[in-house]
Amino acid sequence: MESQILNERSHRIIYTDRCYTANELQQAGNFLTTQFNGKELSEIRRELLIAFDQERHTRMSYDQAIAAVDVTAKLLSEALVEE
Repeated sequence: MESQILNERSHRIIYTDRCYTANELQQAGNFLTTQFNGKELSEIRRELLIAFDQERHTRMSYDQAIAAVDVTAKLLSEALVEE
């Protein structure tokens, strides 16, 4: 027997902390379709968790770099005042 792929859609209302424009929702839908078309929900979930974890590490690195720049700028400005 040939396996059948079910192409089901589910329409649900989800509540978020902010309102999204129609354009933002269309872009999100296009992204999800492009990235995950034909994949099982479990695979999509796994890929999203990995991407979120990578993003969190990138953001932490960015925040640490900004903090280092702020501290360095403060130290340099204090050194200039002392001279």
